[in-house]
Amino acid sequence: MSRAIRSPFVSLNRSMALVAVALAAACSQAPESIGPTDETPIRPAAAPAAQEAAPEAEGCHGDKPDCDCKHAEAEAPSDVVEEVSLGKAPVRGPESAPVTLVMFADFECPFCARAEKTLRDLEQEYPGKLRIAFKHHPLKFHAHAADAARAAIAAQAQGKFWPLHDALLGAQGTLDQEGIERAAETAGLDVARLRRDMRSAETDAQLAADKAEAARLEIKGTPTFFVNGRRIPGALPVQDFRAAIDRALVGR
Repeated sequence: MSRAIRSPFVSLNRSMALVAVALAAACSQAPESIGPTDETPIRPAAAPAAQEAAPEAEGCHGDKPDCDCKHAEAEAPSDVVEEVSLGKAPVRGPESAPVTLVMFADFECPFCARAEKTLRDLEQEYPGKLRIAFKHHPLKFHAHAADAARAAIAAQAQGKFWPLHDALLGAQGTLDQEGIERAAETAGLDVARLRRDMRSAETDAQLAADKAEAARLEIKGTPTFFVNGRRIPGALPVQDFRAAIDRALVGR
């Protein structure tokens, strides 16, 4: 197995200024729902009432200074089928499942933590039909994301990736080395071995491979998903995931 937002000039200028103020506020307000990633266009002025608004979404974007930026409208799931390499990605779910959902994520991204509940719900809704693969995409502005990724790869070597995955997402905001090791203890890992393996050549290689795959697929934000190769750019509402999975199940 081997990659998508009438009047005199004085009034017009006043209107444009109000729009600019509104757009600036959107980038600092607290997020209200799960959402995309990437370079999503700023929401345009309100469309006519007859038009249904696209779903809003937030996510962590690679050139933003923090996670408080709201990224306006989500793109629709892609129709393009892309080749996504699993490599050494940890996978949960039956190997024979007809649908593979690949998630590129960052352990310090709050939207990745929220998306995990959606994925767990989907696994319950599609028993035996869905498997989940995890790829690391630590963003540069998250100070501890790369070390958390290294710890998760090291936990995979002990057969405990998913327990540490859950513990790290549950410990967001405290993921310095001490916090990572506390999470590892909670997950039942050999912490001394984890500490060594975090700096091993094998860990370096696996993390580098995931980052290279993210770059090839032009992924800049988290979370980003692929459902049988079709991109879902962000933690969209669960119905978008259901639609993508149902489409994959009928071979479209």
